[in-house]
Amino acid sequence: MVDGAGSVEGAYEDSQGRIYSLNMINNRIQRWAHDFKGQVYDYALLQGGKEGVVLLGQLSTEIQVYTQMSVNAELIKRNGWNGSYQNIVTTSSSNSSTIVFIHSSYDAPQEVYFIDNIDQLNIAQAVTSENKLFTERNLPKGKSHRWSNPDDQMEIEGVLLYPPEQFEQKNLPLFVLIHGGLYEADLNIFRASWYRCAVMIATKGWLVLQPNYRGSPGYGDEFLRSIRFHILSKPGKDILYGVDALVRDGIADSTRLAIGGYSYGAYLTGWLITQTTRFNAALFGAGAIEHVADWGLTDIPLSSIYYFGGYPWQTSNLYQEEAAIFQLDKVRTPTHIVVPGNDIRVSSTENYILERALNEINVPTKLIVLPGEPHGLGNNPWHEKIKIREELKWLRQYGNFYMKLVKRQENDMVQNSIDNKKRKLQNEITTIDKYQLRFRFENLTDGILYEIFEYLDPYDIYKGFYNLSKRFQNLAINSNVLTKINISTISKSNFEDYYRNIVIPNRNRIKLLRLLNPFTVDIVFAPPRTILNFGHLETLILDGVQIRYFTKVVRHLIELPKLHSLTISLTGYKQSLDVIFSNIFHLRKLKYCKIEYEIKRLEDEPVQLDFTHRDFSPIECLIINGRFPFNGFQNLLWRLPQLQHLSINCLVQPFCVLKK
Repeated sequence: MVDGAGSVEGAYEDSQGRIYSLNMINNRIQRWAHDFKGQVYDYALLQGGKEGVVLLGQLSTEIQVYTQMSVNAELIKRNGWNGSYQNIVTTSSSNSSTIVFIHSSYDAPQEVYFIDNIDQLNIAQAVTSENKLFTERNLPKGKSHRWSNPDDQMEIEGVLLYPPEQFEQKNLPLFVLIHGGLYEADLNIFRASWYRCAVMIATKGWLVLQPNYRGSPGYGDEFLRSIRFHILSKPGKDILYGVDALVRDGIADSTRLAIGGYSYGAYLTGWLITQTTRFNAALFGAGAIEHVADWGLTDIPLSSIYYFGGYPWQTSNLYQEEAAIFQLDKVRTPTHIVVPGNDIRVSSTENYILERALNEINVPTKLIVLPGEPHGLGNNPWHEKIKIREELKWLRQYGNFYMKLVKRQENDMVQNSIDNKKRKLQNEITTIDKYQLRFRFENLTDGILYEIFEYLDPYDIYKGFYNLSKRFQNLAINSNVLTKINISTISKSNFEDYYRNIVIPNRNRIKLLRLLNPFTVDIVFAPPRTILNFGHLETLILDGVQIRYFTKVVRHLIELPKLHSLTISLTGYKQSLDVIFSNIFHLRKLKYCKIEYEIKRLEDEPVQLDFTHRDFSPIECLIINGRFPFNGFQNLLWRLPQLQHLSINCLVQPFCVLKK
């Protein structure tokens, strides 16, 4: 028997597909192909078991044929074609075995093959021509592609499918197609269906990346199980680093990126559009954006309990940390949603929540419900066609849009929202008797007070409201304004009081921190290094950082897991820019950086741009307010593979020495 539901040896753990035999006399269970690192997909007996078994085993992106004479014998890989073998069947007579199987590869569709001997695999002749029509078409060509996740040096593999007649060309639009599962893999195989739709997307001109992120079979049980407790964040990083590699190598065009997936592939799609705005379009099908209701409504609740290490009330932090729903305000990617109307695997409610949330934040979205369909569709073939047709339309509409256009619209929406709040606030206040306004201030609702807070600096809220009453103290503490701390003109004693009573107690809530006085920077970065406790800090603005302390400051910023925006003004003269930019390139999450500095006598003294660490930076927007040597320009760009916007206010002709 082939078992892919988990190990039967010791405590339960998920495992790849394995093959076991059961001795009916002594009830002994034995595992075959014990040392095989990949996944066993199928098997058949040779000569009724007298000559052992023939196995179909997936290793990496291929399913190949193996034989084993007995449970303790060596597993032998048979010589066959590249690609994937499927559905192997044997029949036996007194002196021979007949073997039937299906084979396909990237550009060779499935057909049935018939051989008399296992040694004939590489000379087998097809006995069907069911997919001959595909061979008459100009099909996409594929290859495997590898990259690494620098967070833990895990090597990741995927399948690249190139558009017809564009094999191994550069600067192609990229669609990331994420397989479901969890425990599935993309292979050297021909698939053309509503679910395995890479061929159809590639024929529309897209380079399709199908990543075998951690959790995929074919790479060992440890790789498969490493997704546990991190079912979105770690595989999500695997995927994003794969996109980074393709962009860095010039294979993919960073301005034409899209993403999508179905089932667990949609879980990851929903997560990734909260982590980055690089994708112009997203396709989301039958996925979930949180895990508590998903556990409560699915027909396989034990999966969630295993992945998260307990019930929602036992490991609630993991259920929340790995859920996209709490970060949906970050989404800017136009998202197409398909949901089966009768899905008991992943509740349709999850998809409705996503559609509502995207509408609330004015992100383009479209929801299609396929009535009467289960999770795997199949009741009405037209629904499968509709799904693919509408998704391809969405890619045509949004796939080549630059996110800069969406961000420009976002700025307009933010301004409109502010104007609406001002009008609402004015209407509320004018309904109060002007002569009694002072006495009736405490009668304002919490909602109105929170809107007032939005127009005040957090320090002003602290000064004006914190000591009025317990109610106002709670309002001040619970206000979302405290997630954005802006310290500009303030005395040192006042800052120390504010820092001690408000900033430190709320450090885990703060997403934006702006420090415009040098002494405030000194306090935050001085021992005991409280900056390290700002675990949710996303945006940091620093003014007046002395350049001799710059390296120490960056060393602390590296520890901040969510910091993606840095604005910094440096004081003091420096004859080399190496220290500045090499340190900034160490910030592995950084997407936006604005830096201001002054270099002494650039015209007379060489500025060395060594970049000895040769780090690649994820920065997408870089603004340099300072003199920058022309000869260092190319070296700078080489280390910014994801750069979309660059501004340098003073590019100086060649009075520098560039070390390569």
